[in-house]
Amino acid sequence: MNRFKYSSKPALAALVLANVLPVWSAYYSGITPAGLVFLYWLETWVIAFYNSLKIKKAVSPMSESEINLMKAQLFARGDGEMNRESILRVFIKQSVAVLLVYGTLLFAVLVPHVFAKSGDYISRVLVTFSGAGLWSWVLISFAGLTVSHGVSYYSNFLGKKEFLNVSPARQMLQLGDRLIAMHLLLMFSSIFIGVSDVFGAFGAVAGIALVKIIVDVAAHSREHMITQALGLPTFEQAGPGILMKAAKFFLKGGRK
Repeated sequence: MNRFKYSSKPALAALVLANVLPVWSAYYSGITPAGLVFLYWLETWVIAFYNSLKIKKAVSPMSESEINLMKAQLFARGDGEMNRESILRVFIKQSVAVLLVYGTLLFAVLVPHVFAKSGDYISRVLVTFSGAGLWSWVLISFAGLTVSHGVSYYSNFLGKKEFLNVSPARQMLQLGDRLIAMHLLLMFSSIFIGVSDVFGAFGAVAGIALVKIIVDVAAHSREHMITQALGLPTFEQAGPGILMKAAKFFLKGGRK
């Protein structure tokens, strides 16, 4: 429970409500798990958008190890000096490439082979984008998730002045932990497809959404354990994330 104090209450409330809204809408619209996966993939673009705003706003100086890590990033070669502007360009290129590749694997492999159970391959791929009430459900749910991330950005990152205590490089890596958690959730969501045989598609949707709420709240709380100005733990005290741990490991040549 102590982890929750690092984020504003409006941001946490908006996060939970935004994740509950798709389940409530799915109950009345009959949305399938494939539709939920489509919604979560769209949300990754929203997360990337707000993270780009955070990178642009972050002002804390970068350490030498962070600069070296940025130089080794995909698409960083030939971008000149590693500063906030160049890091933002690299981040945008990486985000577009990763999310497009991930979307292709998601909707061309996972959905037709796990989520859809009948029909030819093309019809099983397109099941993600069809169905009664899908688009109204997606628009409502997507709006809720977008507002949730916006509330967090304005109440935490700007309101609590987190941008003063995080560097552009460290902020770029913050997205990695959030997306890794979300992508693992989607990849393992096939477990809940079996629930649909007992409780129907809504049971699978509710199961996936419940796990996502837990993952989101945990990732959200940890992400905001970086505010030093208000007497809270610094990023180093809170502990580095998955990507930072991996980066330090490889930069040291595999030595702990």
